[in-house]
Amino acid sequence: MTKSLAIALAPDIRVNSIAPGAVHTRWWSGNEDKMYQLAGTLPLNRISTPEDSTEAVLFQLTQESITGQIYTIDNRQTL
Repeated sequence: MTKSLAIALAPDIRVNSIAPGAVHTRWWSGNEDKMYQLAGTLPLNRISTPEDSTEAVLFQLTQESITGQIYTIDNRQTL
């Protein structure tokens, strides 16, 4: 969908997307042990923060030559 929209809406609109993995939010409350267990299985040994996704979005907003990209932010969970 991201790539199709990028083609259809170019050159006036750029389309990119974020594909987050596990993110450290309040939804982990009461399950922190599972969160840390999951983090230990990831190559970077951490769960993403909301700020990780925010930084990726801000980067995309400043790059006029990037469109049709899917940014996976999951600490290499899908590696």
